[in-house]
Amino acid sequence: MEKSDGYYWRIFYKDNLYDKVEYYDTRGAVVQSAKFNYDKKKISRVDLEFFNDGWKSKISNGGFMSNLFSQELVQEINKISSKSKSKASSTIYTISFTYDKNNIKERIIAYSEPDYSFKITYQFEKYDTKLNPFYHFYTKLGMADFVGSKNNPLEIIATYTEIEEDDVYSNRSTITYDYTYNGKFPTEAFATERNTWRNTTYYEYQ
Repeated sequence: MEKSDGYYWRIFYKDNLYDKVEYYDTRGAVVQSAKFNYDKKKISRVDLEFFNDGWKSKISNGGFMSNLFSQELVQEINKISSKSKSKASSTIYTISFTYDKNNIKERIIAYSEPDYSFKITYQFEKYDTKLNPFYHFYTKLGMADFVGSKNNPLEIIATYTEIEEDDVYSNRSTITYDYTYNGKFPTEAFATERNTWRNTTYYEYQ
């Protein structure tokens, strides 16, 4: 699939599931790729690979790949890339998932190189009993990142750990959600973190 600016992506499947997504620049060089791993048809890990400065290339400029990258992850990639000492031709970030039945129980975003690493752990503590409209969709919305849970999260504990040489920085916060519903689905999600407004998401159905 090609966009009007000349960037394009290819989606590879295996047994009717996403196997890999590759994103190309106007010269036909791969700048980003996402490799999917599964456990019983549920995504267990995604390996995000950025070639050279591929993290700068149209991450949030529409199309399939922009849906794979949440704004939160883009911000972390920008921050971590600026601190990276690695001169490797590519960098790999991993996102791993564990589940409690049909809901995500834990999601971990991680990156590591000599003398530097970071990890963000999201523990999904509570869910409602309503239906998540993005269930089975790959989306950046609703704290989902690649895969949606069956229900909507009510409380998420986020723990950020960064290690640079011998310095360790750690931070922990709780994200809570309140919803307005129409039947079984939410029409509005209000998120707070540290008792401060984080964002509001509106859902419109047709």
